[in-house]
Amino acid sequence: MTNAQIILLIDNARMAVDDFNLKKWRSIMCQVTSVSM
Repeated sequence: MTNAQIILLIDNARMAVDDFNLKKWRSIMCQVTSVSM
């Protein structure tokens, strides 16, 4: 594997983690707002 391929893999993994965290955070926020109302 070349360095470029490794960097691309890391970048894709980071984006996937960011996406997952964003969805998790959104669902938590939705639960919090529905509870507080």
